[in-house]
Amino acid sequence: MGIETICEGGIGGSAKVYIQLRNNFPGLGGMVSTEQDFVVAYRVPLSIKLEDIPKVEYIIKDLKLKTTESKRAFEVYLRHVIAKKLDDYFFRKGYYKFAHIPRPLGSTDFGGYMYEWVHGNEGFYTEYYDDELNMYVPVEVDEWNTVSRHFYNAGVSIFHDISDTVDGRYTKNIIVQEPCLENYPRHITKLWKRIDFGPESFPIDFNQLLTFISKNLDDMNVYLKPERVRMLQLIIEFFKRGRKIENWSRLKELKKLILSFRIATAEHMGVQGISSMRELRKCRVKKIEKKDKLPPEKSFSKLISKSSNSIFELEVRSGFRGIDGIIYTLQEIPVGKVTPIDTDDNNIGFKLFLRHFIAKKLENAYISEGRYSYAHISRPLGSDVKSYYYDWAWGDKRCLKKLLELNRPSNKQDGLDQWYEFVHYFNEAGIDFVSRLTFIPSPYNPKDQYAKNIIVRQPYSERENVYISRLWKRVSFSENSTVFNYEKLDEYLKSNKRYLKKYLTKGRYETMILALKYLKGDRMTRKEMQNLKDGVHAYRISALRHLNHYGFGPPPEGFVDIRWG
Repeated sequence: MGIETICEGGIGGSAKVYIQLRNNFPGLGGMVSTEQDFVVAYRVPLSIKLEDIPKVEYIIKDLKLKTTESKRAFEVYLRHVIAKKLDDYFFRKGYYKFAHIPRPLGSTDFGGYMYEWVHGNEGFYTEYYDDELNMYVPVEVDEWNTVSRHFYNAGVSIFHDISDTVDGRYTKNIIVQEPCLENYPRHITKLWKRIDFGPESFPIDFNQLLTFISKNLDDMNVYLKPERVRMLQLIIEFFKRGRKIENWSRLKELKKLILSFRIATAEHMGVQGISSMRELRKCRVKKIEKKDKLPPEKSFSKLISKSSNSIFELEVRSGFRGIDGIIYTLQEIPVGKVTPIDTDDNNIGFKLFLRHFIAKKLENAYISEGRYSYAHISRPLGSDVKSYYYDWAWGDKRCLKKLLELNRPSNKQDGLDQWYEFVHYFNEAGIDFVSRLTFIPSPYNPKDQYAKNIIVRQPYSERENVYISRLWKRVSFSENSTVFNYEKLDEYLKSNKRYLKKYLTKGRYETMILALKYLKGDRMTRKEMQNLKDGVHAYRISALRHLNHYGFGPPPEGFVDIRWG
């Protein structure tokens, strides 16, 4: 908890970025603290060294904005907020299906501002050579032209300053999240995000933006809430009055609105003193009728790997099947899809989902209690007959086997940070994440082996052969890769009933008990089976509600955010 700087994440002409894990976010209106850690890009001017920033930053209650550096950081944050809220509006209107602006999180009086870090590769070649046509052809990027057109209409040049200064055919300030991409791709899916919102890189015509808001005021009030639209209007007024904060009569109102936005942005991670990660705000759910036209469940599928046991794919989807029906979200999201091919069990998809669900709920309890603060297990999202899918784990398989053999806590010096504690907590519950780990040879040194079931998210580091930070996730929950001792797990759940009910959302404990009973093959009554379906449905609605709004806060009250049938 607090602030942990992982590494330097990049450097540009006027600023550098550090990758941090943190749960404290200074900003206009006051401090926002969360139960879980965000992975943060902390942008500071080149003139400021990270070690020079006081470590007491996290206890500062509000911005003073007395220095040139603090004002500049605040202004970049506000420009980012404008981009984010326009992204929210265009997305919710249905103009496109994937959020392309990361969350802005706050700014400091030391000249830095924070936004949620985006994992991926910066840039891509905009052309490829077509041998048949004997010429260079533009790369097709999903949602690129649509996003450009709508931001342009609002006075924002979202693709300004995206050409590399050395090679103009290569882009910068665009993070491509699609894995396993060729050096010269012909097509890039919609998994990309824009970064860098400084005035040099991200020009905004404030007069045109104000006109756009005026013309679309009623519509924007519906899709963004009146408070968010008012916030945008005040931000524009701030810039139009020459960015002067002193003696501004509307500063108090802007503080209140910015704080409200910052709390909503971080709400799904549990805002300390305001909300818990166990109690996400609820919005209306619409049941799909037979007359409704169903949207496509997925728009993209890519084979990532295939073994003798299973097929693993990346999918971009908005329809999520389950034993409880199918749930549709407003946004398409990336998921990992696992399909076992070594079994005839027609319920294997649901069983894998339940194993993953139990492990995830145990982790949620550990995080809520405060044992650790960065989630190492992705959310399971649904299943069909032979497959199941979960929230995509960003990163690479590059954790060396020797880092997992440290029989003590890492202490941030060697090994895989928090692995020892993670393994111990789950062993206690009857889940063994170690004994069936599988390894693959390193492409750099055949003598080294990488864990196949651990995804490392942090950027490459020279110390990786000795130490890796908490930025990792454990994946794969089949019997081939993870041992579930059902009897020990049953005893653990029952003996820790009070603890689990205290730290989990209401109803989750009972669903875990029924899930385990199903996995053990015990006889279940019709009522128990219905209760299991209802419990799974309640969980999936909650999980997909968060993912549905990845990149922005919850929608206004009364807004239909999820449909199911």
